[in-house]
Amino acid sequence: TNEFILIKDYFYLQLIADAIRVLGIFWGYCILTKQLVKWYILFELFSVITYILSARFLINQYSLEGVYIAQILSLTLYLLVVFIFYKINLRSTYQRIV
Repeated sequence: TNEFILIKDYFYLQLIADAIRVLGIFWGYCILTKQLVKWYILFELFSVITYILSARFLINQYSLEGVYIAQILSLTLYLLVVFIFYKINLRSTYQRIV
C-alpha cells in the first residue's frame, strides 16, 4: 500500500537498530545471570529515557527518520554502558576468585 511505501526507505535503519538491540539483550542477560537485577533495570530505564529525549529532538530535525536515528542512538548507548559495566564487573569478580 502507499502507506507502507513511505517507510521502505527506512528498513536499513531498523535492521541496524535490531542488530544493536540483539547485542544489548545478550549483554543485558549476562548481567541478569550475575544476579544484578537492580543494575539491569537501571540500564533499561536509561535506554528508555535516552530514546524518549533523543526522539523528541530528532523528530523535529529529521521527521520520520529521526525516530530511527533516536532508536539507534539509545540502543548504542545502552549497549556500550551494559558492555562496559559487564566487563568491569567480570574483571572484579575474576580478581576476587584468583
